[in-house]
Amino acid sequence: MSLANVVSCKRCKLLQCTVTLHTTTSYSHLRYLCVITIFNMNQIQILGLVAGACTTIAFLPQVIKTWKSRSAKDLSLGMFSFFCFGVLLWLVYGIMMRDIPVIAANLLTLMLASTLLFFKLRFKE
Repeated sequence: MSLANVVSCKRCKLLQCTVTLHTTTSYSHLRYLCVITIFNMNQIQILGLVAGACTTIAFLPQVIKTWKSRSAKDLSLGMFSFFCFGVLLWLVYGIMMRDIPVIAANLLTLMLASTLLFFKLRFKE
């Protein structure tokens, strides 16, 4: 016989998850299973992920154009430096708040924006 209760997760501090408490027929031991699934996400989190995906993907054409042309002369070094720093702070905030959409969007945005910053420093003209 299995008794399954959904309780708040005490083990996963970073990710939101469901902990299911199972017992055996002898009730001799308990085990915790952290199940992280998109089905547990609410509509607000899904909206956040879609919004983050849209704003992150917006950087992709610029990264591709800069890579192909090997020219970053029209990119502002100051703007991208401050932008990367701001996105890094948003990423730290998302981690501290345990907000998956904020973490995912800002991690990917930081990767793409840092790539452009790298190109700006690498492709000097």
